Formats: sequence, structure tokens, C-alpha cells
Amino acid sequence: MFVAEKKDGTIINLFGEVWNRDDLLQERKATVFYCPKCKEKVTLKLGNYQAWHFAHLPHSQCSLASSGGETKEHGMAKHMIFNWLSSHGYDPKLEFFIPEINQRADIFVRMNKEPFIFEIQRSTLSNEDYLRRRKGYEDLGYEQIWIGLTSQLRQQYYEFSSSQLNQILIRFKPNPVALYLDIEKQLWLQLTDFFSLSPQKTMAIPKTMSLSVPPVELLQDDASFSPALSFYDDLCFSRWLSNTKKKRLRGYMRLSKTEWTLHNLFQQYHVNLNYFPALACLPLRSNLYFQTHPQWWQSWIILTIINPSELNTSVSLSTLTNKMFLQLKCMQYRPFPLHPKSMLRHALEEYFDILCKFHVLEKHFAGVYYIRNHININKQLDTLCMDDVYVQKKIKEEWRENYLGFRKVIKGV
Repeated sequence: MFVAEKKDGTIINLFGEVWNRDDLLQERKATVFYCPKCKEKVTLKLGNYQAWHFAHLPHSQCSLASSGGETKEHGMAKHMIFNWLSSHGYDPKLEFFIPEINQRADIFVRMNKEPFIFEIQRSTLSNEDYLRRRKGYEDLGYEQIWIGLTSQLRQQYYEFSSSQLNQILIRFKPNPVALYLDIEKQLWLQLTDFFSLSPQKTMAIPKTMSLSVPPVELLQDDASFSPALSFYDDLCFSRWLSNTKKKRLRGYMRLSKTEWTLHNLFQQYHVNLNYFPALACLPLRSNLYFQTHPQWWQSWIILTIINPSELNTSVSLSTLTNKMFLQLKCMQYRPFPLHPKSMLRHALEEYFDILCKFHVLEKHFAGVYYIRNHININKQLDTLCMDDVYVQKKIKEEWRENYLGFRKVIKGV
């Protein structure tokens, strides 16, 4: 931690002013430091590899105790954000302790009378710890901004890893957006227009901004997406089509639980897992919600809901959402601060609306569809590959014709 209390009750903040090592060595000789929460003695650490910080004694039970301090990179990021907020007229609080949830936030600040928490996340949290911390802040009414560091992004063009660490940085209020800080270049990096290629890879449009940008402008809820970039859509669909072809040619030596579930369904049609229909591998915006490959949950819908039903049978999104949530236990969701059922229903609605474009379904009214045609499962592999090209071409054309509609945020979830 970077804040401690002196014996006389005054606060020393390692980021409160510019310190040099000699001054802090004198402070350490002349002063006893205490934790502002538990009042235990703490030690001023002035190492060469971690940021200078105060550390509890071994075996301390204080929730602010740290096993090894923080890296210099994390400390520098705190300092940079603290100064950025201060330079724009705000009064940030470093290492702000919240007793109601027994949690220390990296930075607290009020902007336009609204409380904000800034969390710099450099290492992976467990899903349970992450969601617990998010819920704790939300229950107390804190708006939270989780910030990554560009050193962990490993950006290559517009494609980056869908690691758990990168996932937890995505905000949905209202636009899906992730924020990173480049300490070396002193720039913000904002990612928007997410396109999930696979559970391992995601694409996004990067936008850099200097630290001179006002916080309210950087974090505003109505921030617009990047300008229309046709080459970005072309790149997304090209990568998607290439990945789909690889899935068709993949050899299955071992099957996961999800693959076993679908294998048994495909066997009823006397085909293997490479023969999923082209309409069961659609590039949806809402694929971002899932760890499960889209061809598996979309195939499950076709093989268990659409094809076994008589034509003109109605399908309710609410009923199907509950059925999939309860029965399809192999469905895996990303650790977003959204309820899995809400994410699933949104994905089903997007999927069903596209199936309407191919005359498989017809929308009767909001949340209810009629099955108008079944989907042919018994096709040759070369035919399926041609279907992939046709289907994705039609979807891309639809995106172009309805740019504003398909660029709309994943909101109201």
C-alpha cells in the first residue's frame, strides 16, 4: 500500500508529492508508520524491483496486508491516473478503503457528484473474486472502471487474446469498451467494436488518446464507436471464414464434454462434428458472451429445437432460454457482470433474427418465432464450405445495409 499514518496522526502518501530515496530513508529512521485501517505498525519498503510501498509485518491479518507489494508498473499506473485526475481538477483518493465490503480500491474519486472506483488489474483474478468485488462496488453505488496495462494486451493488429484478464476489463455501460493504459507512451488505449473469433481470440478497433483527454470525455456513457471501417469488417469476416474452414477440417482425437454432447446428436444424422450446418456457425456480436464455440450451441438449437419440431410450431425465447440454461450444462459463459440468462437470451434473439433472413424462422412478435423451414444436415463437406461463403457474404451485406443497427451496442442486457 502507498498510504500510511504517522505517530502524530498525519498521513504520508508516497504519491502525494515527489519523494526521493534519501528523504524517505530519513523518514523511515525518524518515524513509526501505522496502517490507517488496523493501526498495526507497517514498514516502509524502498526496494529496486517493486514500487516503494508500506508493508504489514508477517502474518498480519489486516485485509490491506499484501504478500509482496506491487510491481513498479502497477505503482506507476496508479501514480499516472492519480495525477491525471488531479490535473483535471478532481480530488482522487489513493488506496481508498471501503469498510462495508472490507475492500481497498486503487483510486476513488467523485466526478459530477458520482462516486467512481478505478481498479488497475495487471494479474488474473479468479472469476469468483472478480464478480464478488464488482458486486460489492455495485451494491454501494460505485461506478467502476477496470483498467489494464498495454504490456498484458499482446496486441497484434486488431486481434487480441480472449484471456480472462482481458475479458474483465470490458464495460457494458452502454457500449462494450475496454480501457488500457500505456505507461511508457503515456497514452490511453480504448478497444471498441468487439468481434469474437473464437473463445481464444477476439477482434476490436483500437483508439489511442493522450492523458490530456478529460476523464468525463474518456468515460462518457454515450461515447460513439470508431468511424465506419469497411476494411475492419472485411478483416473480421475473412478471419471468421478461415477459422470456420479449419473447424471443418479438424481431426477430433479427444472430445470435450460439449463435443460429446453434440457428437451424440450428430450421430443421429449419421455425420460427424465437422458437418455442422453453415447456419450453425454464424458470426454474431453476442458470441462475445460465451466460452463455448458458437457452432456447438447453435447446432444444439437446430438439432434439438428447430429440426425435430413440426413446421409452423412457435418457439418462445423465454422458454428456450430457460431450457438451455437448465439442460445445456456444458454451455460456458464469460465472466462478465451480466446474468448468464440475460446474455443467453440476447444471443438467441440475435441468432433467431438472422435465421429469419434465411427463411428458417419467421418473427411473430417480440420474443416469439415460427419455424417455417428445417435445415438440411446431410450435405457433403465441399457443399458446406460453399454454404459458409454464401451465408457469411449475406450477413456481411446485411451489416453494410444496416450499419447503424448492427453497430448498436449490446445494451439492455
